[in-house]
Amino acid sequence: MTLYNAVAVLCIVAMALIVLYPVVKLSFSDRRERLKYLKDFKKGKFAAIYTVAIPLYWIAGCFAGSTVADGLMNAVGSGIKLVVLEYDTSSASALMEANPVFNAAMYMLFVLVAVNAVVFFVTLFGEWVSNTVRTFFALRKKTVLLVVGKGVANFSIMESADVSSCGAVMLAAVNKEEEDELFVRKRAFVKFAVGASLEEFVAKRFPKFTDRRVNVIVNTGDDKLNVIYAKQIENIIVRFNLGESAARNGTGLYAYVFGEPENMSAFAHFSETTCGCVSYVNKYKLVASDLEDRFPLTRFMTEEHLDYSTATLRDDVDVNVLIFGFGKAGQQIFLTSVANDQFMVMKDGRPQAEPVHYRIYDREDSRNDKNLNHNYFRYIHECAMMAGRENEYLPLPPKPADEKFYKLAVNDNAFYDSVRADLSPKKGRKAYNYVIITFGTDLQNVDFADKMYSKIHEWELEGFTRIFVKVRDTDFSEEVVEKECEKKKGVYVFGSENRLVYNADKIVNENTENMAKLRHLTYFAAYEPTLSAEELRAEAWKGWYNDFVQVQRDSNVYACLSLRMKLNLTGFDFVPVQSKLPSAAAKWSELYERNCPVRYSDAVINGKRSVIYDNAMCDKMSLRRIYAEQEHQRWNACMICNGIVPSSIEQIAHDNRGKRLDLRRHGNITTFDGLVRFREIVAENYGKTQESADVIRYDFQLMDDAVWLLESCGYKIVEKKYTDKE
Repeated sequence: MTLYNAVAVLCIVAMALIVLYPVVKLSFSDRRERLKYLKDFKKGKFAAIYTVAIPLYWIAGCFAGSTVADGLMNAVGSGIKLVVLEYDTSSASALMEANPVFNAAMYMLFVLVAVNAVVFFVTLFGEWVSNTVRTFFALRKKTVLLVVGKGVANFSIMESADVSSCGAVMLAAVNKEEEDELFVRKRAFVKFAVGASLEEFVAKRFPKFTDRRVNVIVNTGDDKLNVIYAKQIENIIVRFNLGESAARNGTGLYAYVFGEPENMSAFAHFSETTCGCVSYVNKYKLVASDLEDRFPLTRFMTEEHLDYSTATLRDDVDVNVLIFGFGKAGQQIFLTSVANDQFMVMKDGRPQAEPVHYRIYDREDSRNDKNLNHNYFRYIHECAMMAGRENEYLPLPPKPADEKFYKLAVNDNAFYDSVRADLSPKKGRKAYNYVIITFGTDLQNVDFADKMYSKIHEWELEGFTRIFVKVRDTDFSEEVVEKECEKKKGVYVFGSENRLVYNADKIVNENTENMAKLRHLTYFAAYEPTLSAEELRAEAWKGWYNDFVQVQRDSNVYACLSLRMKLNLTGFDFVPVQSKLPSAAAKWSELYERNCPVRYSDAVINGKRSVIYDNAMCDKMSLRRIYAEQEHQRWNACMICNGIVPSSIEQIAHDNRGKRLDLRRHGNITTFDGLVRFREIVAENYGKTQESADVIRYDFQLMDDAVWLLESCGYKIVEKKYTDKE
């Protein structure tokens, strides 16, 4: 029996190794390595356990009296039967009864063969079963995210989705490798052919939207197909009047459709026809907004540059922004900065607009652009046409920026001479410079940033010049560029697309937009002081979704985006509420309300006391009034960047107070003093009192509500000296 025991023990050891080795290995492997093992198992590793059966059956046959040759042949046959789970014990029963070690080996074999079969089944159908189950439950959650299209960008969106709170499903014609990738990331998918009907899919899977929210992110890489899908979503929203449910309780169907800036108009009108439920996603705008939020032009300013007591720029400071590359990203950075970074200086006891100097370098003539001509440059063209007819308009606001374009590539001989002149302080003045690099690939941008860093030190301009370099690739940014920039004072990285663009939360639940909706609630309350809190909220959301055009929503978003810049003007900042930095809300409020305190009524809306406004607020100069003037100039700039131009006095008097956004005109695009004349015209022609016709009060609201607004969104005001890194 010694030989039989030896063979049985060896087989037990072999089976243990066949099972234990992969178990131990997989225990210390990630999901991707496990998937690879399962694929290898399906291709041939599954057969390893059956090789152990042959010597066991062979020695059993020999024990029962078979010849060596016959025993081997019978052993192979019995081993083959095991593949289909046909356990042959007849040929081995004699040895099993006579030898307990062999008996243990055979039962161990039978158990492992069964386990092997289960594992083999999993390798064949496990991914399909896993995805089917995951998809089933994902599509039945209260909040569902559908990502239409495949590719690296959409995989990043799927990865960023919080599947604990929403069901995330990719709709795409994925191949086998992409299926494996989604399996590894534990994300669901539905095979969705290119050009298949999204309308049919959504209508079939979601027959009711009354108690759930379905967010659809469309990013196929083909703008024409994206527009088609936007139209199909629009059909559903209009058919079931889902704009009403959006206004009522935030349920319903929402689409976020990617598109290139040159095709913006093809997407934008869907926002109007769906009450804002279909949104155009401009990835360059997301990047520019993040840059503005983290690094407004005031970010590194001190009392050397700002008069904190008046929230104004000192009159001997020039703010210069050099943008290298004026493609889609550079153009959007310019527009976002202009719409937010508006400075005032004190002259003769009054605040006056002081434009930022933008110097734009590109190898092409950047002024020849259909979007710029349609929007930003429209105001300049209209002002030229108004020449000699200025008395027909309220006082025109100044141009929101001092921009100059250079058709110079970085290799041009005159390039560095021009850049040095733009960055250097003028005689008797101080310079404060931002250099923004966004003209090429990540490597080209990083290379040029290094060259600019050297030049700025060579020119001795480093003390008041910061460099911002755009790097799209998140891994490259985090693993290399950001670490290198930490060694170089005054160099910063922005533009990580996985963090800022292809991120479900940034697209669907953007913080600044949520803040803007709260801002709109406060704004609306001033129009309807007699409504209850519940009625007011219902009407405000109806206005946001059903009555607003997109430029009005954007205006609220940009107002909130400007909060950091505004706080910086007086030496304050804001941070997440969980920060250990001490709150300075009381200190800021004391400074803000000095000489012009905020008066409150007894009404409370959304946890905030309502402010009492009257026309006497502007009777004397105060920090509160200066902030209001700065906010109005910022609003003017935002409207001008969107192609809105002033209405004439005649239009203000007889055409909806000049507010005709369908014609891209607005009666409030004027100076702060012009707003006083505006309320006189409205009172005279629309049977109102000047108190009820006033619009100046709305320029006070943003900073009046700053503490409440920030705290409601998870932030707190702190002193800027604590957030300064340098």
